Amino acid sequence: MALPLRVGCVIPARIGSTRLPRKPLIDLHGEPMIVHVWRRASEALGKENVMVASDDERVLDAIRRVGGLSCMTDERCASGSARVAQVMQDFSEFASRYTLVVNVQGDEPLVDPNNIRQLALMMAGPTRAKFEDGSCVATLATPIRSWAEYEDPNCVKVVRRSDSRALYFSRSPIPWVPGQQRSSDTEHALLANQNVDSGQFLRHVGLYGYSVAFLRNMFQRGSQMFRQTALESCERLEQLHWMERGHEIYVSTVPSASHGVDTADDLLRISAMQLDAHSRCAAAPLRVGHRHA
Repeated sequence: MALPLRVGCVIPARIGSTRLPRKPLIDLHGEPMIVHVWRRASEALGKENVMVASDDERVLDAIRRVGGLSCMTDERCASGSARVAQVMQDFSEFASRYTLVVNVQGDEPLVDPNNIRQLALMMAGPTRAKFEDGSCVATLATPIRSWAEYEDPNCVKVVRRSDSRALYFSRSPIPWVPGQQRSSDTEHALLANQNVDSGQFLRHVGLYGYSVAFLRNMFQRGSQMFRQTALESCERLEQLHWMERGHEIYVSTVPSASHGVDTADDLLRISAMQLDAHSRCAAAPLRVGHRHA
């Protein structure tokens, strides 16, 4: 039986990247990067449920040209989640259709539609009420497979409880492995053979799912919730802000996940890959019913 709700998706796309100027508009196989992200999110949830939010009219035009929804947001938004919150506060024609929304980062041209679906289904499942009332957030993680990744501060690690609730996110290697145990043998034993569902060494995947109620509470204009928290400032991770404010984060695991485009090297790596075969395939959109007014 279909659940009495529908999951929306917002793709925040900030134009002002310092390392890669005009990043959402960078050409990949004949289309702007943001269009590749939009196509994959549309495969997952249906294009009528996907909104691209940017602070630049050129990004909005790129999405409109391929038949997508887009809207202008404030260039002062401090994070992708803040930009999603503005959409759900200011664009009622779109926002009123949903109780739950997925945030897909605008610099993930290889994001797997199946991962987006998994996140949506996680929120629309048996614990739906906890997500709808704004008390918790959903996200994803994937097993770490090498020491290089484990020790990389750009790879955000997460440890979680047996019930999938996050304990902590960090740029540091967690859980800690004593230096004398780090060898090719332990790399294989601890990392390469990790089970997707029960692995202890996990890389956070930057997809988020939350309710409109959560966004309104956390990002309400003038709210004390805007003030940066101590751990958020230390690690430079917005999800720690939410945890410090008392919200739970549920972490579902996926077999693999793409990396975003943060540097010129990332861009070269992704440009060499064949995007079109997957990004243009017709995956069946997720249908989890409609929320009745």
